Amino acid sequence: MVALKLSRTGKKGMPFYRLIAIDKSKDTQGKPLEVLGNYDPRDPQNKLNVDAERVSWWMSHGAQPSPTVHNLLINNGILKGEKKKIVKISRKKKAESK
Repeated sequence: MVALKLSRTGKKGMPFYRLIAIDKSKDTQGKPLEVLGNYDPRDPQNKLNVDAERVSWWMSHGAQPSPTVHNLLINNGILKGEKKKIVKISRKKKAESK
């Protein structure tokens, strides 16, 4: 299954991300099927530069966006719907809170 993920590039302390289509089980540092755009979190507007037509094509062919990518696509008006919750709690923390 294909997933839409962010692949980190850039120097230490200066993150820059590429939006890629890659097999879900592969590492994001491997060779992607296609680079769809980029994202600079240090930009004050947090603008996602993406080829919306290609993102729609991949999603129509079964690609699933990661929760972060899903939320970025909603922020930029490419997708419609509710944002996904990204916070994950480890088993250890979950056990401590009970």
